[in-house]
Amino acid sequence: MGCGDFAKGFARVRCDHCAHDYLPAFSCKGRWFCPSCHQKKVQLFGALPAETVLAPLPHRHLTFTIPKMLRPYFRFHRGLIKELCRIAHACLAEFQRTTLGLPEGVTGVVMAIHTFGEYLDFHPHLHALAADGLFTQGGLFYVMPDVSLAPLEELFRARVITFLVKEGLLPPERVQMLRGWKHSGFNIHRSQRVPPGNREDMERLTSEQAGGRRLEAVGRCGYERSHKAESVRVG
Repeated sequence: MGCGDFAKGFARVRCDHCAHDYLPAFSCKGRWFCPSCHQKKVQLFGALPAETVLAPLPHRHLTFTIPKMLRPYFRFHRGLIKELCRIAHACLAEFQRTTLGLPEGVTGVVMAIHTFGEYLDFHPHLHALAADGLFTQGGLFYVMPDVSLAPLEELFRARVITFLVKEGLLPPERVQMLRGWKHSGFNIHRSQRVPPGNREDMERLTSEQAGGRRLEAVGRCGYERSHKAESVRVG
C-alpha cells in the first residue's frame, strides 16, 4: 500500500525553538484497507457531526436492512440505493409525525449508505443518526416516546416493495411472497437513546457511519426547556 514508506515520500518537520527535527513518511490516506489511515478518518468523521452538525438534543442510531432476496436489485442497479435512503428518511419522518401527532414536524437526521456486511459481501443497508423527536416551526423540539418500531418496519417494507414494483424489477409472485412472510427480512434496529451532552457516545455513533453519505442534517442550535411535556425549545 505504500503507507509510511519513506521511498514513497516524506516530510521534514523542524521546531524553530529547540531545532529538533524528524522525518514522518507520507500516509496512503486510504480507507478500509489501511487500518491506520482508516481509523484516523473514522475518528475525524465521528467528531465533525458531533461538534458542528448535531443539535444538543437526544439522538438514536437506527439501522435499516432489507431481505437478501432484494439485494441483487440494488447491486445491479446501484442508483436505486440513493432512493432506498430517501424512502427510509420519508418513512422515519412519517412514523415520527404520526406518533407525536405533528403533521408539520421536521426530522433531523444524518444518513449514511453502507454496501457491505461483516464478511465483505454485498449487503446494502442504511445507518441513520436521528434526533429522537421532531422540530416545529415555532421553535419546539418534541421528544419521541418509547414506542415499538413495528409500524415503522411495516411502512418501510411496503414502501420499498412498491418502489421496486414501479421500477419494473419485482415480479408479482415475489411481491406476494414478501408481503406474506411473517418475518420478511426487513428490519430496523434502534440503539439506546443518547442524551444531550454525552459526546463520547455521540462520536461513537457517528464513527459507525464513516464512509457513508450525508443526506440531511439539522444544524447546531441552542435550546431551553419549555413548559410543554416532553419538549425542548430550540432558539
